[in-house]
Amino acid sequence: MKHEIVVLGKEAFSGTYVLSLQVTEALTLAFGRFKKGKAISVPKGDYLYIGSALGEAKRFALARRLFRHACRSNGKKPHAILAPLLTDFKQIGLGTEKQLPAKEKKLFWNIDFLLDEMAVEINSVYAIRSEVRYESILAERFQADSRTWILEKGLGANDSPKHTHVLGFDSRFFQKADFIEKLHACMAHT
Repeated sequence: MKHEIVVLGKEAFSGTYVLSLQVTEALTLAFGRFKKGKAISVPKGDYLYIGSALGEAKRFALARRLFRHACRSNGKKPHAILAPLLTDFKQIGLGTEKQLPAKEKKLFWNIDFLLDEMAVEINSVYAIRSEVRYESILAERFQADSRTWILEKGLGANDSPKHTHVLGFDSRFFQKADFIEKLHACMAHT
């Protein structure tokens, strides 16, 4: 399978991103301490996760975060997108192997618990290089789309209580050209 990696914007080493995920078998798992460790059913299907890696103090924040997401804990095989992500980021000066996690990945963010499952694969990465936080705008717009659905209210959005950052979607939602246009529209919003 060819993995899709799209980087919009330039020069910033931080930004906002959307991961397109495929869950190949139904899962039930706790997302860390989210909702006091409540077990949540994750049906087989397609999902997206909206996140950000901002902060002036952390050079290559976006690369570090995305490389981390593409790794798994306890010596498990990383997501297949890690190698092409490294290659593409090197070519555009966004990151190198130096930004790979130096230590064994510890599960911390809500999304880590889903991404650590072997039945979950990151298919696409859409990154916006910018110091502007687009997370809430994207989450709000994506949640309002009838082709998406909320897996669990508030999931993945600890710093944005009105939103949910893990959404299920049907294939009509994620057409590449249309999706990139949605990202550009959000960037123009601010």
